[in-house]
Amino acid sequence: MKSHLQLIPTADMTREAWLAYRHTGLGASEVGAVLGLDDYLSSLELYYYKIGDLPRLDIESMAAFMGRELEDLIARMWQYWDPNAVYPVETMMENYRAQRIVRKCRRINAFVRNPAYPWLYVSLDRIINKHGPHDEGTLELKSLGNWEADKWVGGLPPKFVTQVNTQMLVPEFDYGEMALLQDGRRFDVLPFERNDNIIQHVVVRTKEFWDRVLEGRKLVNEKYNPELRWNQRRLDEIDAEIERLAPPPDGSLAYDDYLKEKYKNPTTSSRRGTEVERVIAQTHAVQRRVVDDATETLRRLEGELKVAMGEVQALDFGPDGKVLWTKTAQGSRIFRNKVLGGV
Repeated sequence: MKSHLQLIPTADMTREAWLAYRHTGLGASEVGAVLGLDDYLSSLELYYYKIGDLPRLDIESMAAFMGRELEDLIARMWQYWDPNAVYPVETMMENYRAQRIVRKCRRINAFVRNPAYPWLYVSLDRIINKHGPHDEGTLELKSLGNWEADKWVGGLPPKFVTQVNTQMLVPEFDYGEMALLQDGRRFDVLPFERNDNIIQHVVVRTKEFWDRVLEGRKLVNEKYNPELRWNQRRLDEIDAEIERLAPPPDGSLAYDDYLKEKYKNPTTSSRRGTEVERVIAQTHAVQRRVVDDATETLRRLEGELKVAMGEVQALDFGPDGKVLWTKTAQGSRIFRNKVLGGV
């Protein structure tokens, strides 16, 4: 790795120290939330976590635990993967049985930071060693359960794309790969070339978000004296300023879910709406009618395609794409329209 990069060793870190370090910046896996691309974590929840007002994200889920436990297996499988093979899965299994390693990767027990982007850090699953025409690259290891794998049968989640690009941004890599173990049965390796448009978007949006976090932290620290003096008026003012700094709604389901949890105990009071709020409410009412009409049309058209397909799992339109109605491991069927353009 380049000499100007900063490496913060993690091998001897306690879990408490590791969690504390997460508050010093934004990790690559959190970028999707900042951009409103994460179904499970909203930018709003991440903001309150980073300013110290929300400890919930410190809880380790079973999915995260299993993902880390499977990393070594996925990394070993990747080393037998030949990207030039006609049938890469079959070739990987043959190479694995013959212990014929195609290329190598290595673990790096450290957070990586770049002085050019001090608010970002990455914790790389592996670094791909130099091979062929490639210099070093990032290797992200993912294990997806049945439901998640079926959900993304039509394409890779955008949050994964931004994550890998962030993992190329900070260490200044030109390429990366993602090794995916899906529902314990399917394996694939996806190559990534550095996308400067995505990277620039990540830089701008994460810097803006982190500036909000730093201002929010100052306000959280200001609560100490008013709390000691029982100054509820000042505490309310600080809370209002903290809320003003919070990232605006991004349209994600995670953002909406967090609002439901945050305000799950409403009062019975009401207040007069502002002019700005009236315009928002009217716009929402118009758009809701548009969405309802569009949803009905979509359901009808989807039904027509399903009737036409019957037991067939795909309609192939050549260069124009496909319509998929694939069967999952649980026996249900997932509908995806991957046809380009339209009438």
